[in-house]
Amino acid sequence: MQIDVDNTLAKQVQNIHPDIQGLVQQLLTEWIRQYGTVSSSQADQVVELYPYVYVNDDGSARELTTDEKAYLETPFHPADSGRPYIKSNYKAKDGWGSISGFCSRADLPKHIKVKPK
Repeated sequence: MQIDVDNTLAKQVQNIHPDIQGLVQQLLTEWIRQYGTVSSSQADQVVELYPYVYVNDDGSARELTTDEKAYLETPFHPADSGRPYIKSNYKAKDGWGSISGFCSRADLPKHIKVKPK
């Protein structure tokens, strides 16, 4: 399957319902990497995943909702206690000892699969 990086594929993915967009992006990226004729770097240009995920209390991870993405993209003053907490690494715990919270996708261990929102 040859995919033209300049086609409208990325726009088509953006037009999918937000609740399943992350799952479609993951599936498409893996399909291209495994079966397509484009390189991994080209596949990343076609489908770019959001850089953050949410880690649940049980250690699983999920894609962010549209509201959570907007919250992370909102400018906050550094001293604002309402600003989002982004974990420094996957195993980091908050002040209550919970592992849950926003985490960089790059900091997830390889064995953790990101679930749809």
